[in-house]
Amino acid sequence: MKSAMKTFVIAAIGIGMITLSGVINAEEADVSFDQLTRVQSDKVRGLYVKPGADFSHYDAVMLDDATVSYRKSVLRTNSSVSRSEMKRRMDRASEKLSESFGELYAEEMNELGTYKVVDAAGENVLRLSPSIINLYLANPDPMRASGNTKIYAESAGEMTLVMEVRDSQSGEILARIVDPRQATDWNRMEWQTSVTNARESRKIIKRWAKVMSEGLLESAQQPAQP
Repeated sequence: MKSAMKTFVIAAIGIGMITLSGVINAEEADVSFDQLTRVQSDKVRGLYVKPGADFSHYDAVMLDDATVSYRKSVLRTNSSVSRSEMKRRMDRASEKLSESFGELYAEEMNELGTYKVVDAAGENVLRLSPSIINLYLANPDPMRASGNTKIYAESAGEMTLVMEVRDSQSGEILARIVDPRQATDWNRMEWQTSVTNARESRKIIKRWAKVMSEGLLESAQQPAQP
């Protein structure tokens, strides 16, 4: 995914402009390091499945807490606050995102009904281990912005889901989902607030849950290797 997100930081002392772009490597391998085979999908950017994996008997999922990591350059993109203060804002934002992911993903899965969200392993249970990587938020912690600082951007940000799917009893990895998503691009500068962050992250997380519930894995089953 290639995106260019222009960010304006407007402070009492002046106006600064930051231009950011995030590029996900488009040349992914056809076979992963753990021998999952990449299969075509029109629902997510990357889908890797174990040859011969059978998902037909799974009707429940366990959901691990989501880990969150930022794009490396994020700490250098906002000169209006100190590096330590930006780090604190990022930590608060990542904690909130991890909590929101668990709540929203489970809520959507339960509502759609394809999978029940459970707390214990079982022969019919998949274990989902989500990681949010390459996270970029135009305004990581809007509630704690100081002074007259306001942040404007064409988009609230972007993030990539890496979800490992395992059999909950054996721990065997069966699939991996990789899907980068960008928040709505308004093609104009918009004030980035806590409301913006919550709305856009909610939309992306619920989409990921919907895709999973609508047969993503079942449609990608591969024949066993001879």
